[in-house]
Amino acid sequence: PELKFTAETPLLRSSDLAYLFKAPFNFTAPRSSWEIAAVFTSSKTVETRLFTRPLNIKAEGAFDLSKSTLAYAFTVSAPPVKLDQLKRYGAALPVDAPSGQAQLRLRVTSRNAAPVLSRLFINTAGAGFKYHTLSVSGLDGAALLSENFANSYANAARGRLVLGRNTLAGLKLKTDISKSDMLFNYSGKFNATQAKGRILVKKAFSPERTLDFAGYSHDVIFADLKALILDIKDLLGPRRQKPVYDSELAWMRTLKNSIPSGYSSAKILYKTDHFKHDYFTAADFYLSSSLKEITGDIATLRGDVAMRSGSGTFYDVQRNSEKDRVFYIFSLPLTFIHRLNRTGALKFGYEVRDVSFSSIGGDYSVADGKV
Repeated sequence: PELKFTAETPLLRSSDLAYLFKAPFNFTAPRSSWEIAAVFTSSKTVETRLFTRPLNIKAEGAFDLSKSTLAYAFTVSAPPVKLDQLKRYGAALPVDAPSGQAQLRLRVTSRNAAPVLSRLFINTAGAGFKYHTLSVSGLDGAALLSENFANSYANAARGRLVLGRNTLAGLKLKTDISKSDMLFNYSGKFNATQAKGRILVKKAFSPERTLDFAGYSHDVIFADLKALILDIKDLLGPRRQKPVYDSELAWMRTLKNSIPSGYSSAKILYKTDHFKHDYFTAADFYLSSSLKEITGDIATLRGDVAMRSGSGTFYDVQRNSEKDRVFYIFSLPLTFIHRLNRTGALKFGYEVRDVSFSSIGGDYSVADGKV
């Protein structure tokens, strides 16, 4: 048999439904009409379809009456919504100036008769927002978040990010997420020059998590890189004791509370065609490192770092070597020669100013906050 009926509901707020379930966010639903169809495919299964106007939300699924506790599973979908109109429905996003469109689809299943969000899919078109000093615009993307991160991903085909003085345009992102690992592949134009990279985080939700990063960019300007690191630090805010997250979703609560701070180890390989510092320039610059105990405290950091480059120029080595730590470390081979020269071990004059080189490199060890 099949049953069809319609219903109307007055304007509803999330607080009005508190006795049934706790909504993950506040919302207001306008006065709505409902079309409901139920088909009894057997004596213990009811396939159900629901459609509501004016929000045009659709739900399809089934009730299983064969168990002592009511069981059900539904897929809920909605048409694209303009993000700047969400306030009309009382839904507040944790960002400023939202724009563009987003479409949502989710899977709701029962657990001990209570509803559980087991899968969430979101698709965006031209989305944008501001979050503190970060601005995002023109974001075309799709993300799937499943219970325990089975087959989850987050991809972007287009987008522009601006943080302080730095811009990443033409963003392309492909992310694969599993229960233990996260893989990110990205490309775009960082401050108008090509950049791409691969980030692999293994055992991402355990204290033993590791980082493996390989990247490339056509140009790197040290002042921009330094500003980016400081802007990210400001965006994340000061380090505090890790908060304990609460959530109606057990798997989401477990996930958030299991994310550790820092990495047990990290391997980094980065190459740029042109590296520019206030005090030196270098072509074909490579940085590689193998580090351990990355906790945000340099006193615990240990490992090895290597830097190599092709041709370049150091500017006024003798005067600038004490002004900047990066310059001091990278110019150590020359400043070492300079010290030998001053003691008389070498005989090529007492001043070391601009020095051009065809190649240079150094291997460094880090331990107890010292290089």
